[in-house]
Amino acid sequence: MIEQHSHALFNDFPAISEAEWLAQVAVDLKSDTAFESLCWHTLDDFTLKPWYARESAPPPFTIPTVKATNAWLNCKRIVVNNATTANGEALYWLERSNAALEFHCSNATLANAESLQQLLAGIDANAVALYFSGNLPSTVELLKRLASTAHLAENTGGLLNATAQHEDVAALFQAGSQLPNFRWLTVDTMPYHQQGATPALEIDVALAHVSNLLHRATDAAISAEDAAQRMEIIMAVGSSHFVELAKPRALHYLLAQLLHAYGVPQVNLPIALPRLFAR
Repeated sequence: MIEQHSHALFNDFPAISEAEWLAQVAVDLKSDTAFESLCWHTLDDFTLKPWYARESAPPPFTIPTVKATNAWLNCKRIVVNNATTANGEALYWLERSNAALEFHCSNATLANAESLQQLLAGIDANAVALYFSGNLPSTVELLKRLASTAHLAENTGGLLNATAQHEDVAALFQAGSQLPNFRWLTVDTMPYHQQGATPALEIDVALAHVSNLLHRATDAAISAEDAAQRMEIIMAVGSSHFVELAKPRALHYLLAQLLHAYGVPQVNLPIALPRLFAR
């Protein structure tokens, strides 16, 4: 209803071409080259304009989406130094409608079976996505502990440490088989962003790591589709508004092409795509 009304608002105004807009810009700024001076160049050698006209847009391409689940979750990060204290903080934030929680453990012992029970006490794991990061035990060991923890079988969270890239893939899938909606093959581009990688390089790194994980999985007789559904990609959110909006869309599109190259049917790509986690 809102969209229909917003379109109707423009019916009283004549359509204006891009050429007419540019001519008016030149008049207002008193220079034929003023518009070019308003454009800026990224480190990836892209030229960004202050606005774009629909008539000059490139041919459209399709980005696979699943409308029912195509939404951002607000995730609160909780540093865990004491399981009971962190549990109280988690319950506090859940009362304020956080849809996801990240438990960042300062010590690997805080992810043992007893501490996990204390940490998750009173939390409805079916209603909130739970993520774990920080100083954790091996991914295989942690998945076994989480699988034996009550009410976690249907949780849609995951692990935010990239250590699983160095562990045995077959053992990982065996340990995670009891957590069908949990993601634990993590690709983290944050270190590259912090070391000065441009958005295009961050995408390159993410694709390279995803391809490596898919290759290792298929070598272990695990389908690329199953492997991708266990993946989480952590991306940095920088300060350039247009670029940061374009980055996940570009990665989403390229991931679909990569999975298709690994034999994932086009019809299955929306569900099979890795999940993006923005920081």
